[in-house]
Amino acid sequence: MNASADSVLAVALAEQVGATRALFAQVFDRVARRCGDADYIDFKLAALGHAQAVAAYAAAFALALERGWCVELVTHAIEAQVLPPQALQLIAPRFTPQDAAAGAFQPEGLHPRMMPWLNAATFTGGLLRGLRRVCEVRAGGARGSGFLVGPQTVLTNWHVVQGLMDPATGKAKPDSAAQLVCRFDFLDGGSGEDQVAVDDWLVDWSPMPLGELDVTSAGNYADMTAHRPHQLDFAVLRLHGAPGRARSWYALKDAAAVPLGAHEFLFVLQHPSQFAQCIGVTDEITLAANGEVRHMAPTTAGSSGGLCLDKSGNLIALHRGKLSEANGTLKHNLAVAAREIAAVAPHSDSVDAATDTVWRLSRGTHPVLGREQTSRQLGQMLTPQAAKPILIVRGPDLCGKSFTSQIIEDRLGFIAPWLVNFAAAELPLGARDFATVILERAGVAAAKRQTLPSPDDGASTDIAWVRDHLFPAFRAVVSEAALARDPAHGRLLWLVIDQLNKSSLPATGSRQFLDTLYQQIRSTPEIRVVLLGLDGALPAGDPAAAAEEELPNPAFLDAAALERYLACLLTDCKISPDRNEIVRLARLVLHSVRTDSGANGDLLVRLSQYLTGPLRRAANEWTRKPGS
Repeated sequence: MNASADSVLAVALAEQVGATRALFAQVFDRVARRCGDADYIDFKLAALGHAQAVAAYAAAFALALERGWCVELVTHAIEAQVLPPQALQLIAPRFTPQDAAAGAFQPEGLHPRMMPWLNAATFTGGLLRGLRRVCEVRAGGARGSGFLVGPQTVLTNWHVVQGLMDPATGKAKPDSAAQLVCRFDFLDGGSGEDQVAVDDWLVDWSPMPLGELDVTSAGNYADMTAHRPHQLDFAVLRLHGAPGRARSWYALKDAAAVPLGAHEFLFVLQHPSQFAQCIGVTDEITLAANGEVRHMAPTTAGSSGGLCLDKSGNLIALHRGKLSEANGTLKHNLAVAAREIAAVAPHSDSVDAATDTVWRLSRGTHPVLGREQTSRQLGQMLTPQAAKPILIVRGPDLCGKSFTSQIIEDRLGFIAPWLVNFAAAELPLGARDFATVILERAGVAAAKRQTLPSPDDGASTDIAWVRDHLFPAFRAVVSEAALARDPAHGRLLWLVIDQLNKSSLPATGSRQFLDTLYQQIRSTPEIRVVLLGLDGALPAGDPAAAAEEELPNPAFLDAAALERYLACLLTDCKISPDRNEIVRLARLVLHSVRTDSGANGDLLVRLSQYLTGPLRRAANEWTRKPGS
């Protein structure tokens, strides 16, 4: 094609543009950067002097034609809805010559220079897993990419999050968790699910080799090399809940070897320049010393922390950045082999029980829907000096208040949790009787129970006697029993009182005993209290010692809670669905259990029965091999 033909084509393409000048500039600049021009020219320069939009676009297309990446610009513009699909017809002769001299057509053909085939099922399955596990990392003003390496943990580059670290200690700065967010499912401009970091978010890390930096960027990174014997440029972050249970994760210890040899592939899943998730591909891969992987997959700012997969969808490396010549020309991109990271970060997949989430009872198949707040609160109550050692759960009938006891048992994770349950109507009248029954149900020996003081005549309902004599003795027995327990079985005594919305507590000795417990809960570190159905605030003591949770009306179930459960179920079955498939399945389930009459007060009950019945049976079949 000559210059005149290029000019005509550029104008024809410009006339097809159906987006704003700003959006066209975004697409143009992204493609120009990726195509690796040493003298990169952005849209503003390419369109300089052209006030009219069509003329500006024509100048941009002319530059792309001149430099040989017009096809890439057109295809990206169509993907971004800047150009209509028909624009492909204008450039078809550039890659499908129609003249007779171009060569003979045959139905198929192979050539030694061609890249090998990819197994369609293996390749697409690997990409689907990666799409769900990759996230955009937002660390203060820095942006990068990352991916799940545990139920709660994300792997990214140290240089992405180092601004939130204290160079003197190598630890996370106080209150830095508020500046750290990981966004998953960011596959288009309007989607994404944000996951926040826990307060103590930095699980493990390794600094960047500062010798790689040029003079202009050296001042942007603190020297933390004295804190670690290795320099691999990675950081493992802990997130609230357990997003990996709904998405699965890559186990670093199972990382594959870096593929070497002719026509091996490397795919980089990333969030370049704060854009939605993209995939860079290359078959130019080399492995240098210390696990350094050199590749030529297209990346840019924001790609740091990208997931590097082989053609079978296996984790092989963590993308880091680029290495340029002195004149700015790209030499190659850099990654670090995942196996190198695994060797120095053995706790990358660790789980913090205090910030974990429960989606299904571990001792059965019963689903746990929409109880993330309960799980978080129980997690903080597990700490020795819990800020809120009392939990109040209330809500309408059939909302799952009583189910909280089962969640607690499951959350504790012990074979025999130290848990005492009462219905409000069965509380003994006398304070000493109540204290004695608590100790009996807690497994305390009769001889120890008998050491509780007995009241003088008329003192059994005397609040002063309860406070000054009975409760201190009760607390001493509990403390002694806690120390005698095996730490592996838990040393916190959980007192759960249910159905407080159905039976009010009269001003009896048991009520006075509870009021004293509320007042002295902070000086009784061995006890946690859960009140189910209590209307109003804590009757006595410091209201700040109690966390409160209002469960929603079960007739208006949160669809997002069902979607999270289904995502966890599918992940447990080794299935990696996309986001839309999960949404469709959730709607199907809800339509299957809702009634047309509008009487859905027992919706949560019917939904639980459906999930533990038909859906669970179907899930068991999903895990079977075909024909088995």
